[in-house]
Formats: sequence, C-alpha cells, structure tokens
Amino acid sequence: GVRYLSFDDSPEALVRLQTHVPEAYFQMIEPAPQLTGIKAPTNLMLFDYTLFSNKDVEEDLVYYVTSLMYQNIDELRATGALWAEFQGQMMSKDVGLEYHPGAIKFYKEAGLWNRD
Repeated sequence: GVRYLSFDDSPEALVRLQTHVPEAYFQMIEPAPQLTGIKAPTNLMLFDYTLFSNKDVEEDLVYYVTSLMYQNIDELRATGALWAEFQGQMMSKDVGLEYHPGAIKFYKEAGLWNRD
C-alpha cells in the first residue's frame, strides 16, 4: 500500500523546500475515499503544472490553446484526475517564468493578467 508522510509546514521548512523547488508550497490534505494513502490530515508539497511553449511558436496558436483551456474547463476535467482541481483563473499565476506573448494577450483580454 501507499502511505504519504506529512511535511513539516513551518516557515523554515518552506524556505528549505523553495531552495530546491522555488514555487512549491504546502497544503493540508484531508482523508477522502478517493485519496489512496491519505489516512490522516497530511501536509503535502504541491506545485502548479505549467504548459511550456517554445518562444518561436506562433502567437496566435498559443493564444488559441490558452483560450481553449480556459473556456473548456469541464471538458479538461473529464479527461482525467490530473485536471480535477484545475482553475482557469489561476492560469496566469506568476510561477517565476516568462510567459509567451500569445498567452499574455489572452490573459489580458480575460482580465487575468496583473503584471506589466
């Protein structure tokens, strides 16, 4: 069987974690029938998935893919557990990386972009 060990979620532990995974964070996960291995409240390390693109991909294509993801959240969630907690309003979250101009264009139009 699988069993998860709880992380120390102190501020000092978070600093140590973020020296290796800069955008990671801790979250308390409560037991639930669909969560194998979570037998008690457990602090897990989380990080947000990021969709990468080469800088030379056409702006219109990145804009189109970004808008499709944002506008079709239920369809994405239906494809598997990876998307279960996907939140469109978090797509433009600052993860410490440079965003493609096509994505920025969509985020600005959708009111999701809060950086210059």
